Formats: sequence, C-alpha cells, structure tokens
Amino acid sequence: MRALLMIGCAVLCSSVMFAQDFSKYPITVTNVSAVNSEADDFAPVLYDNTIQFTSSRSTKATSEAVPYISTYAASGWSVPKVNARFIQSTSDGSIAYARLVKTFVFASTSNSKVSKSDIFVSDRSTQATGASLRLSDSVNSSAWDAQPCVSPDGKTIYFVSNRNAVNKTDIYVTHKLANETWSKAVPLSDVINTADDERTPYISANGKHLFFARNVGVVGKRNYDLFVSDLVKNVWTEPRRLPEPINSDADELYFYPGEHDSLFYICSNRVGGNGGLDIYQCTPNIITGGKITLTTCSTDSLTGYKLTTRLKITDVITGAVILDTNTSPCNAQYTLLANRGHKVTALFRGKEKSIVIPALPEGAEIQALFTFITTTFDFSEYTIPFFVSGYYALNTPKGLDDLFKQKELSLKGITYIEQFDKSSPKYEEYKRHSRTVDSIFARVITTAVDTVLPWFYLGSEPNEYLEIRIHGYADPKPIIGRYIENADETYEDTLGTMHTIHKGEVLTNDALSGLRALYSIRFFNDIFLLRSKEYADLVKQNRIVLRAIGGGINSSSTDLAAQRRIRIEFEKKKRVN
Repeated sequence: MRALLMIGCAVLCSSVMFAQDFSKYPITVTNVSAVNSEADDFAPVLYDNTIQFTSSRSTKATSEAVPYISTYAASGWSVPKVNARFIQSTSDGSIAYARLVKTFVFASTSNSKVSKSDIFVSDRSTQATGASLRLSDSVNSSAWDAQPCVSPDGKTIYFVSNRNAVNKTDIYVTHKLANETWSKAVPLSDVINTADDERTPYISANGKHLFFARNVGVVGKRNYDLFVSDLVKNVWTEPRRLPEPINSDADELYFYPGEHDSLFYICSNRVGGNGGLDIYQCTPNIITGGKITLTTCSTDSLTGYKLTTRLKITDVITGAVILDTNTSPCNAQYTLLANRGHKVTALFRGKEKSIVIPALPEGAEIQALFTFITTTFDFSEYTIPFFVSGYYALNTPKGLDDLFKQKELSLKGITYIEQFDKSSPKYEEYKRHSRTVDSIFARVITTAVDTVLPWFYLGSEPNEYLEIRIHGYADPKPIIGRYIENADETYEDTLGTMHTIHKGEVLTNDALSGLRALYSIRFFNDIFLLRSKEYADLVKQNRIVLRAIGGGINSSSTDLAAQRRIRIEFEKKKRVN
C-alpha cells in the first residue's frame, strides 16, 4: 500500500493530472574520480554497494577492456580491482545485471569463434567464478555483438550489433522462451534504429523506457548523445534527447540508474574528466527516479467553495522553481520527484499561502490544502477618510455628530483632533464623506447579515467559530497628544502581540490604528446583534471571536485622509481541543 499523507484537512474529489517538466530540476553531474582513470572507464552497473564497470586502464586499448569492481564504504569507493568473475579473454565488454533473478549478462570474445564479441549469460546467484553460457547463434552472430542490458526478471536482453552494416550499430532484442532457450534476435523498429549508430541500451525496471546513445555528429565526426523512448501500446515512441547537463558537446553513453532512486550514472569524455571516457554520477534522477503525487486544493475559508489559484512549486534543495502555473484548479494533481523536499505556494487575489512538503519515499501521495479569506472588505478603492483626522471613532453621520458633542465636553481642547467648527467647509466635507462611509458600511452589513452569518450558522460544525478581524490604519502624520479616555483599551498588532493603552499615555500612530480597529469592532458588533438573530445566537454559543488589529501606518495611498481606513475579514476557524 502506498503512503498517503495530508497537509491540511480536506476531502478531495476527482482530480486533474498535470504533466510535469522534470528538466526544471537543476541536475548536478559529478565525476566519480575514485574509480576513473586516464584510460576509458565505462558501462557502470551498481548493486550491493559495488560498482562494476569496464576499463581499458590495464591495456590502454578500448578494444581490450576488462571488467573492474569497486566497493562503497563510509570512506568512499575502494581502489578498483579486476573483476575475475567475468574474465573470459583479453577482450571483455560491458556487464548487465537482472536484479530480480541475480542473473548477469555480459559481452566477451571468449569462445566466439570468428566473431568480434558475443553475449554471455551467468545465471548464478553467488559471486563465485565459473563458466558462463554463450547464447546460441539465434542471438549471437559472426559480427560484433556487445553492450547488453537485461530486464529485471532476466527474460529480455537488449544489445548492440553491427551484423547488418559495416561500421554501423543497431539495437537488437531477444526474449527467453518457455523452454529456456532464447528467441531469434531482431532489430528494434526504425524509430529507434536509424542511419546513425545506436549504442549502449538500458531498459527501465518497468520495461517502458529505453535509454540509448545515438551518434548525432556530422559525417566523419563522432558525437554520441543519450536519448529515451517510451513504450506505448507496444510501440516505441520517437526518442527524446535527454537535457543538458546530462548531454554535452562531448560523447555521452551508458545511462544507468543508481541503487538510490535520486541518482543515476552516465559515461562521458567531456572536458574536465580524468581522461577518455569517465563515469559520472548525476542527481536528481529526473528520468527513472521515484515519483510522488501531490494533490492541491484551495478553498474559501468560510464557504468551502473551491478556488482556482496560481500555484508555484519550488525545490527546497536548490531553490529552483519546478512549476509556476496561473491556472491550478482545486483537486489538481502534480507529479514530483521522491526523496526531495518541496515548497508549495498558492496565490489568490494577491494573497499567498505556503506549505513545505518533506522528502517522501517513492509512491507517496500527499494532499496540500490551502484556505483563503474571500469574504473581506479593504476599501482600498475609496479615497476618503473613514475617521475624522486624529480620532478613532468612525466617520459615519452619527460618529461625526457624537464627535462634535464630545469636543464640547471630554474632548475639548484635544490637540490631536483636527479643529474646525460646523460652519466651516471642512465640516461639510467630512459630512459628505460620512454619508459615503455610511453607504459603504451598509453594504458590508447587508452582506454579513444576509449571507455570511447565515452561511456560517447553517453550514458550520459545533467546534467551528467565526472570526471577525478588523484592521485599523493610521496615516504617517505625527501625533501630538495623549490618550484621554478613562477606560483602558487593549488591541493586538500584526504579529499578534497584545497592547494596552492607559489614560494619559502618549498616543502613537500604532496605538491610534489599534484604537480605530477596536472602535470599529464595537460599531459592527452592536449592529450585528440588533439585525442578525444568527449572530446573537452565535455570540451566546461563544462561536464569535472579534479581533481588533492595529495595522500601523497605511502607505497604500498618497492621500493622508484615504490612509485612515479599516479592513474587515470574516474567516471560519476550527477549535483544537
């Protein structure tokens, strides 16, 4: 059973699968210098903490290469030594390993009559030396038959031969039959075999992906690159050239995945190597490495309605952006590399939420749920003051009248409140603004009473509550004055830190923004209690949470009056026991 993990809490429906461009993962190519030499070193095969490969270091001639082996330990790769198990002659080729049945397939000139090389099989499950079986003439020929690879179950062998053309190599395949004999080797289709040389095949564990090298150089100049073809309905697809830096301007051959599915190996004579062909370790394995499935869903925090968001996925190790799409519907699925951490960011209407997915094993399925607050009122389109300058009561018609009454009593002589009388043009200006503010708030109240509160009241669980947050803001103009109210007032800042202001304390813009949020909370709370039975019931059930948040100085507008505003947010939340 595959591991199933969930980030967030969601029940997800049918999904839309998106194809990923795995070349977005930056690939590191590292010379395995501990096993390479100045000669040609190639055809790596890894199993049981060993790397078996072919080298011409002892003969200095690729045509007389022999197999070597090195073991990996905490200190790194051991000094390579000749792998006597596969020494059949002075000219031995590459080795392949069928993992499920512990069968070795290799190429050698031994007992090959007049041929240049033949394919051999060793069906032993131990490391002991001994005779190996040369495959029959239905497989081998009098030509050069070499560079074999074998399926994990040992029943299919792909190899290279030049039997049909002088100095031209193609890829052939043979299958093990029920009577333990091997079928006549046949060349792969013209999609794989072309007028160019094809070499060094490797078949993936599931038999669906064939990797090989093709000579893409101009006439008279060799240049091998690595390609991959997929088996779709028993037909090989048009091969795709593997991306850089896997391929380079030099020769690349012998693709082979490591035992760890985040690694793979290639051979290349690129600049910077030890000399000749070298073995390189590459990571991450974007090709045959393990994959995980990520399902994302973004919803409205209040209604649960599904949202289409912009989605960005970043590789934690390198910081590279693996995916950036503007159209990510709810329940979309994405395939990512296993054993690597990813940061997933969803963006909706200028807001973003991020989740870090840990490194997960191959086959894991993970769901990432994002919730966005869509029921919000920020009033940024209005260039009017929502507060009379310097004060914290809302500039509604009633708020403006109350302010002028208090200016004759408790607020008389307060310097931080803008001074003007009722006969002034300034008063008429604030009066016009107050009617606009009243009209704006009427729409907020109607939306809350007719839609938001009934939604939550009927559609929420007993352990869920409705959080109403009001952020207050101030303009950057310095305040000169002190807080003169008798009652202490408490609000929070944007970091969630609580602040209490006492009578006689010097007012700051931060404190003023908090007081504006607090007075606004009371304004809407009183109206909701009067106009919404659902709200009153929810208050009695302790399922309404009011938060007054001082947002500090608002720099969203160059108009000082327009910076004196609030933002209102409604969000459904769940209590954690």
